[in-house]
Amino acid sequence: MNTLYPQEAARRSVEAIAPDELDYFDDVTAAWAKQELAFQRGSRRLASGTIGIGVDVSLVSEAVYAVISGAAAEVLGTVAVAAWRQRRWWHRRPARDAIAAPVALSDADSEALQAACRRHGLTLGLSPEQADLLADAVYGSIRRTDGG
Repeated sequence: MNTLYPQEAARRSVEAIAPDELDYFDDVTAAWAKQELAFQRGSRRLASGTIGIGVDVSLVSEAVYAVISGAAAEVLGTVAVAAWRQRRWWHRRPARDAIAAPVALSDADSEALQAACRRHGLTLGLSPEQADLLADAVYGSIRRTDGG
């Protein structure tokens, strides 16, 4: 079994694609945990593992979280990804550090996540090179426990 830590995957992706945004990464991460990023607001939320066309993002860091969330929802289903997000209708008080929740992945899930990250990155408007860097960074961040 392998383990994905979303925040670690996002940081490695930003390091690969837009290292100049690392100064803002913690702020973007905090906004993501509070569901305050552009793709998390309004009617353009990620649903059923897809990213809506026209999602407005101002930083690559925001796009990284949109890609990882959408790709993970596609591969694992939206129920698995719900643990990462604060669900105000489920909780009366703020969730604890929702972003730190690790996700168990099989080898096949890990490979599917890499491919889904590339597709979602392209959908959000990343260049093919950026989408590849993001997908590879996410895949490279997966901790393998069985020798992988």
